[in-house]
Amino acid sequence: MFTTTLLTLVVAFVPVVRSGQVATWYNPGNGNKGACGVYSQDSELVVAVPAWAYKQHSSCWKRVNIQHGGSSIQATVVDLCPSCEPGHVDLSPGAFKRLASLAEGEIPITWALM
Repeated sequence: MFTTTLLTLVVAFVPVVRSGQVATWYNPGNGNKGACGVYSQDSELVVAVPAWAYKQHSSCWKRVNIQHGGSSIQATVVDLCPSCEPGHVDLSPGAFKRLASLAEGEIPITWALM
């Protein structure tokens, strides 16, 4: 019983990490507010997350650490990506360009909500 309780406590404090997943990009500066209720610019380091991570606004303004190859960025959650599968995030062009060329369209990443 002690081992099960300890394991439960240890698992509860591990950050949510999605490795081996993908990032794509979208245009948050299209003139519409994101799901978090604000306008964003394409140049900002912002991200739209899948529904499981969005959790009815509880992820708004949280930071996401995203790694691709030898590069790493932190972006702020400002939107929901309803078409994203678990592990898939949608980055602003400004965030995506810090990791890869927009021409790549989709890149493998590792990411975690902070």
